[in-house]
Amino acid sequence: MDRKALAVALGVFIVSYGTNVSTPFLTIYRDRLDLSANATQLIFVVYVLGIVVTLLIAGQLSDRFGRKPLLIASLAASAVASLLLIQGRDSYGFLIAGRVLLGVVSGAGLGVGAAWFQEIMGAGNELKAALIATAVTYGGFGAAPPISVLYEWIGPSPLVVPFLLHIVLSLLAIPAVVRVPETVDVRAVAEQGPWRPQLSLGVPPQARRGFVWYVAPLAVLVFAFPSTAFSLFPVLLSDAIPGREVLLTGVSGSLTAWSGLVARPFLQRVSFRTAMGWGAGIGSVGYLLGTIAFATAGWPLVWPA
Repeated sequence: MDRKALAVALGVFIVSYGTNVSTPFLTIYRDRLDLSANATQLIFVVYVLGIVVTLLIAGQLSDRFGRKPLLIASLAASAVASLLLIQGRDSYGFLIAGRVLLGVVSGAGLGVGAAWFQEIMGAGNELKAALIATAVTYGGFGAAPPISVLYEWIGPSPLVVPFLLHIVLSLLAIPAVVRVPETVDVRAVAEQGPWRPQLSLGVPPQARRGFVWYVAPLAVLVFAFPSTAFSLFPVLLSDAIPGREVLLTGVSGSLTAWSGLVARPFLQRVSFRTAMGWGAGIGSVGYLLGTIAFATAGWPLVWPA
């Protein structure tokens, strides 16, 4: 992997890392700001909404204006989001704003960054590029929670310093990404006329029935399963493990991210249909374990869930 690809991979890693810095601190925010259970869960829900809305236009924007501006803007916005989250330790409004911005950053930066990485790797390296991009993304997701947990355990100001670290990393990555050549001929695209957003998913007519009845419901679960695993269950069970709430949430976040990465070899051995069916079944078992954990206050079940 040359320097150009490495710089883009670094940018994607830092964006994904930034999304999970705050995850272990959900219970701290709840207690510090005296939030209800619904208000606590809204911290994550608004993040998902930011992702979904941005995903609809991020690819179109990068096709029109280039991959580089989107990833650079995502890194800069990711740093701003961490700054908002620092302010959010004493303000629910700033906290929600920071989480929304993180969702926007994820929707804009991660997919576009992965596409740019594949284009830089070149023809014939599509599978290798996809695997590396996935590893970098999930690696960032999984690296942030344990670092936040460790710092909360040994360092002062846990709602400030981990976010400052992410801000510094984001700002350091931007110059490296700036030096990477663009892979989109922006001038040629601009000659086609002004950009207008198109909210079409691009599903061919012959595939719409399968998309609506099979793909779309499971696509919702792609968000629902992990968000439940590292936000809902740990918060619901936090009272059962006083003094270790951050550890419970942090480990849950790491396990969720790293499990997604570990699943990759399995996905290479089965068909898409088989993988989606297994995913729905395994996730349902996770829901069952989490429900048992909540009903019995058996917090250790949160991690296998």
